[in-house]
Amino acid sequence: SSSSSSSISASLERFVPSASGSSTRKADCLVLDLDGTLLNRDCLITPHTAEALRDAVAAGVLVFIATGKARPAAIRAAATARLDGPDGIVSRAHPGVFLQGLDVYGRGGGALYKAHMPMDVVREAFERVYQTSNGFSSGSNDGGDGGSRAMAMALTAFCGDECATLAAHPFLEELSSKYHEPRSVAWGSVDELLQAAAASFGGFGTTGGGKGG
Repeated sequence: SSSSSSSISASLERFVPSASGSSTRKADCLVLDLDGTLLNRDCLITPHTAEALRDAVAAGVLVFIATGKARPAAIRAAATARLDGPDGIVSRAHPGVFLQGLDVYGRGGGALYKAHMPMDVVREAFERVYQTSNGFSSGSNDGGDGGSRAMAMALTAFCGDECATLAAHPFLEELSSKYHEPRSVAWGSVDELLQAAAASFGGFGTTGGGKGG
């Protein structure tokens, strides 16, 4: 919201030097969340907040992100205000905490911690959500509640720069288009999803889902 952005901007201004040149900042490091903090309700960084962030960085304050978003999502979100890259607040060379602490990077962007969800857990989650033990089946033709369940819920696995799922879904499209998360690639079966993730995506950070009312 605009009030939230104004509050963040006002807080950031305490960390930059005064017009006289003497430093008024009270910290050398500033750790910030994205959703509900730097990002407004449209998932964008407002120009006023962006200006305050640039002033903080220029003053020598180390700004880094701690968020539930994946690192590629954080970079895309920062790019809405051209705050990605080496001179911004997040990049592949920045420290940061992502996926609720499951993916952590230190100075220079080096990995400090990566949590991988066990593949048997991932398998069971996808099989339960998509009602399948091998290939994908929405259950839309079985006359039961399988179809409505599949339509009301979507599941994706965060795998590095991409996500993996079993079927395209409006929730997953919104996750990428609005909330900046990696695009969900749909695979034909749980086995294919697991194999592709292990081979190409470097394993699983976590899984995430959404459901409608």
